[in-house]
Amino acid sequence: MPNITDEYNFSELCQAAKASAPWVKKVQRLLKLGEGGGGKGARTYYSAEQVHIYAAVKKLRLVDLEFDEIESLYELEKKLRAFPSAKPVLKSEAKEKDLKITLALIILLESDQVLFIDYASLTREKKEELEKLFQKYDRALDYVQRCAKDTEETAQQLSTSVGEFKMSNITSVLPAFRSHGLSK
Repeated sequence: MPNITDEYNFSELCQAAKASAPWVKKVQRLLKLGEGGGGKGARTYYSAEQVHIYAAVKKLRLVDLEFDEIESLYELEKKLRAFPSAKPVLKSEAKEKDLKITLALIILLESDQVLFIDYASLTREKKEELEKLFQKYDRALDYVQRCAKDTEETAQQLSTSVGEFKMSNITSVLPAFRSHGLSK
C-alpha cells in the first residue's frame, strides 16, 4: 500500500513487490537498478516507479521468463523511453488528444500510462531506428504473451488435477475418520 510520500524503504519495497529481500537484491544486481535514493541503509528509499519495476519483474518471472530475457526487455524499454520526443502520458490523455504513436511498456510504465512518441518531429534516420525498435518490442511482447498463455494453461491443468485429487481423497478419507470418531 503506498505511503503518503510515495517513498518506500527496502522492507516496504519487498512487501509491495511481493518478493523476498534476496530476490530484490538479485534483481537490483541483474538489471543494474542500483540502490534507492537518500543514502545507504535505513535512509535508503525507493519511489513508486521503482516499486512498480520490481513488481513487473516479479510478474514476468511468474510467467517463466528468465532473468536474461527480462533484462533484454528492460533494456529495450529503456531505449524506447529515452527516444527523442518520448514521454509517458496517461492512457486517457492519449485518447483525448488522439495521440497516434503510443506504446504500453510492461516494465517501465504503470498500467494507466503509455509512451507517446512524436513521430512527425523525428528525422528519417530516427524514424527508421524507432521502427526497428518497435519491431523488436513487438516480437518480445509476442514471446511474453506466449509464455503467459503457457503458464495459464499449466496453472489451469494443475488446478484441475489438485481439485480432482482433493475431491477423491476427501471423499475416501472422511468416511474412515467418521467411522473412528475422528471427525464430526
